[in-house]
Amino acid sequence: MEITADDCLEKLREPMFVLYLLDWLFCIIVFSCIAQSKSLVGSCPFDDNEDTCSYGVFIGVVGFLFATAFMCLELDFAWNFVERSQLVRPVYIFQIIFSALWSVLFFIMFCSLCSKWRNVDLDRMKSGAANARGAISFSFFAWLSWSATTYFLYKAFKAK
Repeated sequence: MEITADDCLEKLREPMFVLYLLDWLFCIIVFSCIAQSKSLVGSCPFDDNEDTCSYGVFIGVVGFLFATAFMCLELDFAWNFVERSQLVRPVYIFQIIFSALWSVLFFIMFCSLCSKWRNVDLDRMKSGAANARGAISFSFFAWLSWSATTYFLYKAFKAK
């Protein structure tokens, strides 16, 4: 089967690919905001709790890696390479479970970051506050995005 540029552009405009792209983007923003604010302040900006920063960076990096893999799988589904094998059902189940888990973990991160941010002395923090606020905001957006991804994956799974 010949793959054309129009096929690629059409696939890039589909809702699932756009959701994976949003997941990917929000994960990058969250972990980079936390890492950058940590380097500007010298310690974790969230009430000096290193566990909170490590958790946020971990969830962001792993989410970024899996969102990248899911985007590649979505492109693969376009040309039915995986669908010819017996992998379709297990791949969908893994994507649903991972997306649901990451949705929950991003919500926990959002709550944790908000809780720790309440205790921060903003006078002490001359720089890094904007990045910390960005991490809080985009962890909320990531939670919404991963939740939407889970929902649409489940709908696609039921349709197959």
